[in-house]
Amino acid sequence: MPVSAEVIAYIRSAAVALLGVVVATLGILAVGAFGDYYAAYPAYALFMITKTLGVDIYGAVVPLLLAPVFAALFLKLAKSPFKRLALVFSVSTILAFTICRQTADGVAGYPLLYAFLVSVVAASVNLYPRPSRGLHASMFASLALTMVCVPLSLFAVDLVYSPYYVGAVIGGNGLTDGLLLSTLYAPLAAAIVFSAVTYVTVTFNLVKMNQVVNSIKQSKKFYPATSNQHSQPLSE
Repeated sequence: MPVSAEVIAYIRSAAVALLGVVVATLGILAVGAFGDYYAAYPAYALFMITKTLGVDIYGAVVPLLLAPVFAALFLKLAKSPFKRLALVFSVSTILAFTICRQTADGVAGYPLLYAFLVSVVAASVNLYPRPSRGLHASMFASLALTMVCVPLSLFAVDLVYSPYYVGAVIGGNGLTDGLLLSTLYAPLAAAIVFSAVTYVTVTFNLVKMNQVVNSIKQSKKFYPATSNQHSQPLSE
């Protein structure tokens, strides 16, 4: 039995979506194996902002430098980008302050959970009520938006909590290294979210298309009989 082109397209799209989930999951495991940044690299590179506050170059400066790059990409990909950016940044900042908590050693949080939540918010803004510029463009726009909001929101958290710790280093010792880890998790979380969205979308489209085809077949099945019945001449 020959396979239709629509079914072949569905199989390809579903395979790509599932492959995206697998690859992103492996990436998350790799980042998790990376572990605590400061524990792995105690001799971090930092520069001091004040006498009691420093900034880690790898743990904070590099993620923050990525934010304007992805912001420029998002402005090109999304419709009404400033409204979407303001909305997602506000929600991501609220989530950051909600998830992160102050401890004796620093600010603790859940980097992977936070990255997932922000990516879901970014995807929702770019997909609903309808995709901004198609599914693929919306995927890259959501990725870019996630990479903008995650480091900036966590940087704001570190700045707020920094006065409570002596010798605190943003992105390193004294404050959470979640700024770095969440930034590393962000593209992987966004990939999983959109892979799931793609799989659900192509499945829904295939089911809907089959319903339309079956409806057309049913209409053609009954239409000729009805037309023949009306075409018969009246008996005298």
